[in-house]
Amino acid sequence: MSIPYSAGSLYSTVEDLYRWDPALLWLYGWMIGSDNGRKTIQHGGGINGFSTVIIRNPDQDACVIVLSNMPSPRFGPIGHRLATMLLDDSSKQ
Repeated sequence: MSIPYSAGSLYSTVEDLYRWDPALLWLYGWMIGSDNGRKTIQHGGGINGFSTVIIRNPDQDACVIVLSNMPSPRFGPIGHRLATMLLDDSSKQ
């Protein structure tokens, strides 16, 4: 895209997206898979100005959200590492 619409005017927080997360039950455009044997539902993307990934683990009611104002292909793997850390830590409690 040469001129992404509203890329400089988007504003959100991790808390906003976490509140939005439970409404995402229809799963249109979401990838369903597994990570370390755990069911995952995820979506990521970005345009000039931001990158994001949201990874949900419905069985453990966990959600990892990574937001950035830089384009990078590393946000998916970062999200998966964070999800693994979160779920491995919560299983010890």
